[in-house]
Amino acid sequence: MQKPRRFIASARTNLPVWSDLSWDAAPASVDAAGRGFVLVGVGAGTAPVIEAWRQGVGAWPCIAWVETGDLADAAVSTRFGAALESMVVGWRLMLAGPPAEIMVLAAQARRTGLLDEEIRLHVLEDGRVRVQCAHCKTLFRATAEPGDIVTCPGCGQNILVHQHFSRHLGAFVGFSADVEGEP
Repeated sequence: MQKPRRFIASARTNLPVWSDLSWDAAPASVDAAGRGFVLVGVGAGTAPVIEAWRQGVGAWPCIAWVETGDLADAAVSTRFGAALESMVVGWRLMLAGPPAEIMVLAAQARRTGLLDEEIRLHVLEDGRVRVQCAHCKTLFRATAEPGDIVTCPGCGQNILVHQHFSRHLGAFVGFSADVEGEP
């Protein structure tokens, strides 16, 4: 993996609010304006985060679990979809886990109508993100960050992971590392 250039932070970006995704910070607190909560952890290491959030919810309605299965599994998708359908105005969704996983769940939540203000994320660092190849449309997970070059498993091209983040897909966009010529 090589880094051909650094990306410059933009005042206008479509990345999630990274302050809520700080790997070193304590998990985001429970939104005091929430009137019900869906709390989902992805991976066994998220159990303490979910438990802390559950305690912060108090007497408000709460659906909480730690998901250890594959997010592509139909049962997992059905369980998450049912939890989203049970939400009403005033409820909040809080997700904890690796960025590649919780961004997919956040994207699914947005497609059902949740607003960014209704979603809180806590990333547990694993270094993996989702990337979509702009050439063959393959979605895959890679240990990378914007500016890295990875090999697409679909078409075999070396692609640059761009800082453009698709909230719809929960993935960064990648394109041929050679498309712009030598930097």
